[in-house]
Amino acid sequence: MDEINIEGVILTPLNRIFHPKGDVFHGMKKSDVGFVGFGEAYFSTVNYTEIKGWNRHKRMTLNLVVPMGSVTFVIYDDRNGISTKGRFLKVELSPDKYHRLT
Repeated sequence: MDEINIEGVILTPLNRIFHPKGDVFHGMKKSDVGFVGFGEAYFSTVNYTEIKGWNRHKRMTLNLVVPMGSVTFVIYDDRNGISTKGRFLKVELSPDKYHRLT
């Protein structure tokens, strides 16, 4: 995985508990780094070969987890006054690369 080179972005390794009847994937608890409160949770699918953009959030902290399939996230820092302005970050998440991107 790429080195995290954007201020405020956190990549947290998560636990995956293997079980013969179906694995358990840890998501987040309130004591985790990056937890800033809870507002809502929702789930999304991305069709194979499609590119799906998220809206730009100015006041919201997103926690992204990929428990099935594989998704590549590309982040661009366009914030003024931030030392990492102009940087890109590319991170692939999947069950084999099970992390939370905050």
